[in-house]
Order: sequence, then C-alpha cells, then structure tokens
Amino acid sequence: MSAVQQTISGSKRLIVVGILLALFIILMLASLVYVGDKRASLQRHVELSADQLLMSQQMATYSLSASSGSEVAFDRLLNARIKFDTILNSYRTGDQITARLSDDLLLELDTV
Repeated sequence: MSAVQQTISGSKRLIVVGILLALFIILMLASLVYVGDKRASLQRHVELSADQLLMSQQMATYSLSASSGSEVAFDRLLNARIKFDTILNSYRTGDQITARLSDDLLLELDTV
C-alpha cells in the first residue's frame, strides 16, 4: 500500500468516526431533552398531588365549620371542591402545563 492510499483510508475512517461522534452527541442531547421533559411532568404531578392533599385537609376543616352553619365555610368549601375537580380533570385530560396520566394510573385513580 502506498502512503497516499493509507492517507485516504485513514481519512475515510476519520470521517466515519466523526459522523458517528456527531450522531451520538445528537442522540445524547435528544435523550437529555426527553428526560428533562418527563422530569418536569413528574414534578408537576407531584405538586398537584400535594395541592390536593392540602385541599382535602382544608375541606375537612371547612365542612366542620359549614356543619355549624358558617356561610363563609360553605363558600370556601365550594371553591375548594371546584379547584379539586379542576386538578382531577387535568390528571384525566391534561392541560397546557400538565401531561395526561397514563391509562394504568387513570384506572387506579378512578377506583379511588
């Protein structure tokens, strides 16, 4: 093999290695974006669950006050119920910020 042929075959290998490197970098960036998106969605669902837990505790308090005849407690209980239902609907259908839950989780949510 002459020196020119070795240089040409070496440069072809270098081009192939460069293309593979670029491809793997693009795949790595795509996977990072995907994982970041899933993490943001999971974080949003955790925040909504925490809000629902807090609202359920507040609704228990409001219901005690409402049973005593407090009009303010009735209004607060109604507003909390509307917000609670809004969160449940965002779980079922998704919204601008929150992704829809998977079908397996929706079945468990419906049983609750």
